[in-house]
Amino acid sequence: MRRVVLVFFGLLMPFVLCSQGNLQFNQVLLLTATGTVPSGKVWKVESVLSSSTLAAYNDSPSSVNTVSLNILVNGITVTVERSSVGIASQTGSAGVMRAYWGYASGGLTRLPFWLPAGSTLAPSTNAMGVSVIEFNVLP
Repeated sequence: MRRVVLVFFGLLMPFVLCSQGNLQFNQVLLLTATGTVPSGKVWKVESVLSSSTLAAYNDSPSSVNTVSLNILVNGITVTVERSSVGIASQTGSAGVMRAYWGYASGGLTRLPFWLPAGSTLAPSTNAMGVSVIEFNVLP
């Protein structure tokens, strides 16, 4: 029995000693330019503020405009939203009737996500800011 307990603690102790620490709320940030996660901190990327609107479409029959909302993570473009809006026209007795439709496409990065110390983050195409919660990593 004593051997079983010693083996159990011998296997468990490395995991306890290598834990990543606890997180403590530090501040909320709104990045409008490139930012770097400081040493001893992690960022939780919560949302991206759009600088574009889907209402900026071509007012012509069957036109479709697609808007992608992008950010840069370590210099790599990441799409967090892609939406399209279209217009279809139908001529009736009272003139032209327009129907608007829209959709969001898949294959996008889901929010929130976490960034470790040393990572860079910046708004990119159609994004005016990135909302981030910063946490201190405590031992």
